[in-house]
Amino acid sequence: MRVDEDGLMYSRFLIDVGEDKLQKNNNGEIELPKDMVLPFRRIEDSLDFIYPSFENSAELFSKNCVLVPVNESVRNIISICIRRFLGNMEENCSFNSVCDGTNATHFPIEFLDSLEMSGLPPHKLELKKGSPIMMMRNLDPPRLCNGTRLITEELHKNLLVGKIITSAFKDEIVLIPRVKFILSENDGIPLQRMQFPVQSCFAMTIKHKGKQWTMF
Repeated sequence: MRVDEDGLMYSRFLIDVGEDKLQKNNNGEIELPKDMVLPFRRIEDSLDFIYPSFENSAELFSKNCVLVPVNESVRNIISICIRRFLGNMEENCSFNSVCDGTNATHFPIEFLDSLEMSGLPPHKLELKKGSPIMMMRNLDPPRLCNGTRLITEELHKNLLVGKIITSAFKDEIVLIPRVKFILSENDGIPLQRMQFPVQSCFAMTIKHKGKQWTMF
């Protein structure tokens, strides 16, 4: 369903879903109102409707967003969209290690590379020139904050050049370096990951809401 910034009822519905306030059937499912359901059964067909073309990507991705309930769905949609996007794929792999070197033998690098956790950028960040990204950390407030959306302009080994497409700093060109993400033992694994603090944002989980977007 498409909504604009005045779609208060739809925004309320999204909040209720996120806070688990809506009635469910015996299978634990929420029945959606018919006017919120797209007439497609395949995710590829839905994406064709939502993103009919990736031309003028800055305008498209500053106003449109696919919201899904879980990170697995986000990764699936990103994988489909980034391969449809024109241009050469750049794979930016992170550098992973454990915080305490004495435990390094307990956590092989292959295992650390495989970790996908909320709030942590992926080990293999696949991007193309012109593809949309979103900040995952406050890097230079108020210009670059968690949630700021950008378009990828240039990709280098340790530097990403992006153009802001939202907020008062729209159209500004910014430089984004790799930064260190640290998980403590309280998170289960004492991981250190050096990666760009961004993620592709063809889709995002439902907790990321924005009144300025057209949401699906």
